[in-house]
Parts: sequence; structure tokens; C-alpha cells
Amino acid sequence: MPVRTEADLPSTLQRSPRKAQETLAATLNCAIEQYGDGERARRPLARGTRLGNDRRPPLAGWRMTKPELVDAISKANDRETRRNRERRRS
Repeated sequence: MPVRTEADLPSTLQRSPRKAQETLAATLNCAIEQYGDGERARRPLARGTRLGNDRRPPLAGWRMTKPELVDAISKANDRETRRNRERRRS
């Protein structure tokens, strides 16, 4: 069944932004056209969800030198160790 309206989308995608819904509906419609209506047509939808709906910020322009990276990792490890020790005391 091709996606024609928002109600045709899975409930999890109905809560997604409009652009994501349009992208995923187009992906699903192409897959249904190529593979027929079934599980095989829905596999690209899962992949399209992961690739097209990535909410992490782009890393372009964000660089660290090796010493900065080592320092950041060390601080994060110290923070996590401190949290774990506090949990054990409680």
C-alpha cells in the first residue's frame, strides 16, 4: 500500500518532522514499486530513517588537536570515575 497521507505512515513517523515524513514516504513508495508491498519493501525505510533523520550536528569545522583530545578524554574519564565512586558510597 503506497503512502499517500500522513495516516498511512507508521505511528512513529507521524510524530517526525514533515521533511522526514516526505523523505521516508518517497523511500517507501519507491521500494513498494520495486519490490512489492511486504517486508522487503520496508527494509529500505529503516535505513532511510537512520540516514535521513540524523539529528547529530555536523562535525565540519570542529577539530581538536591531539593534546586537546587527550585532555578532553582524560577529563571525561575522571568525571565518570568520580560519579561511579559517589554512587558506590551512597
